[in-house]
Amino acid sequence: MAISSELASQLKEVEDDKVALSFLAGQHSDAGDYDSAIRLWERILSLEPDNSNVMTALALDLGRRAQTNLRRADDESRAVDFASAALDQIHRWSGPTDSALQTLLQLLTAQNDHVAILDRSLPPPRGSALYNEIYRPEVVIAAISAADAVGEDNLADELLDKLAPGPDRLFIEAERAETGTMNAEEKLAVWERVFDELTEERPQQLVVAAIRLAHIGVDRSDELSTLVDRHIISSAHRDLVHAMAVAYHDFGSALPVLRRLSDVDVIAARFLVEKFQKENRVEEALSAAEAAADRFGDAEFALLRAQILSRSGRFDEALAAAGDLLADPFLAGPLRPQGHWLLARLAATKNEWEKIERHCLSAIATAAGEAFNPVVVWLLIEAQIKQGAYDRASETVLRHEPDLTDSAKVRLWAAALETQTMDVKLASRMLDLAQEFKTDAELSAALLISIVRRTRGEGDEAGPVDSRSLIPGDLRRRVFEEIESNVALNTSGSPMRILQASSTQDFIDAIVAEVRQDDQPLLELTKKALRAQVPLGLLMTATSRSYAFGLVARILGVYVAGALESEDADADLETATVSLQHDVVVDSSALLVSSLLADFGLLRGQFQRLLMPRVSRNDVHNARTEINGLANSSGQMYWSTTENRLVYADADVDHQIASHRRLAKLEEAVARTTSIVVESMPTFQKFSFEDDGAWLAPIELAKSHDVALWSDEVAIRKLAREVGVRAFSTLSLLEYFAIRAIEEVSIDDVEAFDKLDRGRSETVRRALVQGIVDVPVIVEQLLELGEQTGFTLDLARATVGRTAWWIWTSSPMGDLLIVLTSVAALDRTLARNWRMIAMNAVGQLNSENRSEIAHLLAAVAILQLNDLIDGNAIADDVAAAERVASDLGIDDVRDHLPDAASALANYGLLDKPEDVVAAALAALYSRDVTTD
Repeated sequence: MAISSELASQLKEVEDDKVALSFLAGQHSDAGDYDSAIRLWERILSLEPDNSNVMTALALDLGRRAQTNLRRADDESRAVDFASAALDQIHRWSGPTDSALQTLLQLLTAQNDHVAILDRSLPPPRGSALYNEIYRPEVVIAAISAADAVGEDNLADELLDKLAPGPDRLFIEAERAETGTMNAEEKLAVWERVFDELTEERPQQLVVAAIRLAHIGVDRSDELSTLVDRHIISSAHRDLVHAMAVAYHDFGSALPVLRRLSDVDVIAARFLVEKFQKENRVEEALSAAEAAADRFGDAEFALLRAQILSRSGRFDEALAAAGDLLADPFLAGPLRPQGHWLLARLAATKNEWEKIERHCLSAIATAAGEAFNPVVVWLLIEAQIKQGAYDRASETVLRHEPDLTDSAKVRLWAAALETQTMDVKLASRMLDLAQEFKTDAELSAALLISIVRRTRGEGDEAGPVDSRSLIPGDLRRRVFEEIESNVALNTSGSPMRILQASSTQDFIDAIVAEVRQDDQPLLELTKKALRAQVPLGLLMTATSRSYAFGLVARILGVYVAGALESEDADADLETATVSLQHDVVVDSSALLVSSLLADFGLLRGQFQRLLMPRVSRNDVHNARTEINGLANSSGQMYWSTTENRLVYADADVDHQIASHRRLAKLEEAVARTTSIVVESMPTFQKFSFEDDGAWLAPIELAKSHDVALWSDEVAIRKLAREVGVRAFSTLSLLEYFAIRAIEEVSIDDVEAFDKLDRGRSETVRRALVQGIVDVPVIVEQLLELGEQTGFTLDLARATVGRTAWWIWTSSPMGDLLIVLTSVAALDRTLARNWRMIAMNAVGQLNSENRSEIAHLLAAVAILQLNDLIDGNAIADDVAAAERVASDLGIDDVRDHLPDAASALANYGLLDKPEDVVAAALAALYSRDVTTD
């Protein structure tokens, strides 16, 4: 139908009449037709851009539409923008801000933007509110809620004091108590009182109170009718309160109404999803959340759906849902940190510690000043510790200072701070915690021992590599008093013992009684480890030390890295050749030995990635603590099986410094590896992952990834091959490069061959200096190196002290005589020790002919280093040989002296053999008679 010109003119006048448009907009708003209302408000604003009242009304209706199924993606952000603009404009001309500020705070509350609420409700310098605004009840209430949300409890308490007694104060106190432990009866009493005291001047608070009561089955919806009639709240809100109360008693009867309301109201949709969850109707909860997310375009429901999936154990679906949520570049407010926290928890179900750390950090970072659950921090610390990232874990602890409310948290806290300098503050805190958790004997003892180990008192001088911190004597006295208290309280459960004595000798006797034990199994393990019959890790497990500690402290005196048998050496070389430019698994022994023997960086570049089990990386961290403890000690007491008594040895400073340097090299190499999680060892089911994982997990990892293992423990490589894992050593790797270099050199290039020969000699020299065995060495090399180093006992252990000397050397006895003669020229006592080390090597030879071993021991004992035949000196050496033979249970060495002397004479290694034997036997028999 055509519109008359007169009607068209009247409509045109209405479109430009701000009063008429405002009236129409208000009518549409009251009727819940927010689309029409918003269009009209926007029209008015185009006619009068600076009208703050219109901005406020537009903001309010945008916020209302955002709570319905007709919402637009930018409704919430536009609402805040218009409300902020209105408030700022009123501030410029010092007008009344009641409506604009209240609207803005409502909108920010709906968006959970607590930081912005504090900015608009607090005075400078913290916020931007005017002083005539900050005392309004609605402003104070908003600020208190925001302060609570961001974890500023003290601020919230201060703000609460500004509220006079009355319904406003009663309301916010009830809201704060809601997060506590009130039971249903207490909630009923509190909220009924709040509802009864509130007036219609506080419509929002009335609705909140009605909803709180409805949640516990009390229906006060009829009393909201006046607000509905006055168009202050919608009828949907009243109906929702009624349906909530009914649902508390009979969910089924309320369900039709709730479904109808959830189609148009966000609050109803949220309640319906939560109610389905409580009723354990998972599929319906998921369906309702998905429908609400589609209908309202609200990411909160997408997060709810992901959380429901996670709680139901449907982790893969939850992961996909949370990932989709975070992929939204416009996701804002608390939903992004909540999404990251959900992903962190999902990663925790698979022990994916890198992902856990990443999402926890993102949850904290995207909180943007908001409070976040302290559990996030604790999971972050645990994830960092599990990765061996103790530096990051300590930074997290120091930055966030999380509350230590239980023993599990204290253990994480202490582990994170294990490598931190133990200053007075940290020592005092540990002491306080040891006292607080003294009923947990193990935890309390660990804290106290940590203080003692990492600190020194006044008058306690620091050693050359002493990392202990100086703390007041009174504090250390309190620590020792607490140790006594711990032992007294936990008489049977404390891992500590207190030894008391009236004299030094009594004290030593007490220690003897405490520490003396059957050490034969450990001695046997040590001997087997030196013969590469068992891995070093087995010995370290038996002594409750980290595997890496055994390496960097060179607990065996040598690194048994080179294969003795030719078939093992060939297998090492073949594997090294085919493993280049591929991923390989590396263990701590390879990282350390390669760093000592060559340029680790160059060797590392020969492979794609060096894979290392995380448990092995963590073991290196544990070694740092143990090495520090070793360096902080002024000496140690131990039971000497040779002297049959407790002996005290001063700290070996050179050994401590060398251990620290080796550990630094190992840590630097570890930093270049790729950490891989290994959680179990199905190949080694009889072993403990916790105790043995550091040295066995690399084999397991190599097997599961079908790659080679790089290890510088012969026993480890043998074990690896037994379970189908290829393995190689640093020595075999260097041998491959040497062979390749020779192949590339012209046969006529004498200079190049000399250079290669010098390179090989340098590798042998480095190996011997670092105690890396077994390497082929000629006597000239040994003499040259001995003259450079002073013929140290470490050099003896790496050469004449190895069975390889007796297997690989063409003339072992003759070469030994040459070496011993050179050592004796420097120091006769040192030469005797070299001779004893050589005897021990003879005792380790795998020979079924025991007489042959006894014969060799006798020969080593009577080697003469000069023309003087000293019967007593020879008898001392024979007695040492007899002790080695006795440990092996083989024939009497004395019976083999004549034959051994004759054999040496035949080789030109002994003059006057009969005189030597006679002098030795005479001295020995003389001692026997004296003993009898």
